[in-house]
Amino acid sequence: MQVLMISLDKGLLGKGQLGDVVSRHQEYGQHVEKLDIIVFSKKGYEKYQLSENVHSIPTNSKTKLCYFCNSYKIGKGLFKNSKYDLIVCQTPFIAGLVGYRLAKKFKAKLLVHFHGDFVDNKEWLKEKWYNIFLLSIAKFVFRRSDGIRVMSKGIKDKLVSNGIKAEKIKVISTPVNLSKFENPDEQKVTSIKSKYQNKKILLFVGRLEQVKDFPTLLTAAEIVKKDYKDFVVLVLGNGSKYNEWKSLAEKSEVRVDFLNQLDHKELVNYYQACDFIVNSSTNESFGKIFVEAAAASKTSVATNTTGAQEIIIDGQTGLLSPVNDPSSLAANIIKLLKNQDLTSELGQKAKELVNKKYDGANNTREIINFWQEIIR
Repeated sequence: MQVLMISLDKGLLGKGQLGDVVSRHQEYGQHVEKLDIIVFSKKGYEKYQLSENVHSIPTNSKTKLCYFCNSYKIGKGLFKNSKYDLIVCQTPFIAGLVGYRLAKKFKAKLLVHFHGDFVDNKEWLKEKWYNIFLLSIAKFVFRRSDGIRVMSKGIKDKLVSNGIKAEKIKVISTPVNLSKFENPDEQKVTSIKSKYQNKKILLFVGRLEQVKDFPTLLTAAEIVKKDYKDFVVLVLGNGSKYNEWKSLAEKSEVRVDFLNQLDHKELVNYYQACDFIVNSSTNESFGKIFVEAAAASKTSVATNTTGAQEIIIDGQTGLLSPVNDPSSLAANIIKLLKNQDLTSELGQKAKELVNKKYDGANNTREIINFWQEIIR
């Protein structure tokens, strides 16, 4: 089986990696003859070899407006030398449209991933003026794809209610190597805790984009500060909002440290050092950070998004708050800050849950089986 992917993740080019994106695709490569990945990128990137049969090719575009044409041109060139059985698109938008055109021209099968919560989501539509047009593209691509992979049952239900056939949708979350998060560098964990003078550590992990709604989290933290002072918020990640949100935090009385992106091995140590995860997203289709944190026996305080509901059982493995509600988010944070026994109990139950539901090896097998099923 030869597979062509179209992705937005520059971690596949060996830069800006936050997480295990490279190791996951190396694992996929062990199950196929060939895996080539076209990655949307601005100029300045080079081809990157992940393993013997897995290669990433940057578009090196002048602007984002060139992503479609550049990736389509690269795809046509790749098809001249290889007969790809399957095209896998990371998103149903521009990447999905490129995949659709290539699949139609070269008679390949098309699989589209759905990593966000876009359908029937007013919050997402409000984020950017052009999202309504992206949604139209997504619906066009979905109806013409051979398969759709979603991260949660909630997303599948939304697609089915919009007329997509249930039989071509598979719920398969992103594979996570849970064992990684059980074996931190204890010396580094101790060093992190000491750096913050054993204050309670609240950890935010993710892309710094509008969807993560960090301002709501900061407002919640300011409410918490009035009642409980001995804590710090650590922000791990990067994105277009990095400078804006860092400046916003600097004006606050809450201590917030922006640590940029870290190697995934180092991220494991921060999961172990923190007291719990905090998240204020306006939408999530899955939320892999909740699984990673739970693997480290850490609970999460998050907004009640479609993806968070899939992983967090409110009051049993974590605490959920309404979207855009800093007061409710603050109340849940205070509840955990003042009750270490509850925090530990929820963290342990979260670990038990993810060990049952989110085994990375099983998810990888399901993904490869889905690829083979689509080709057949």
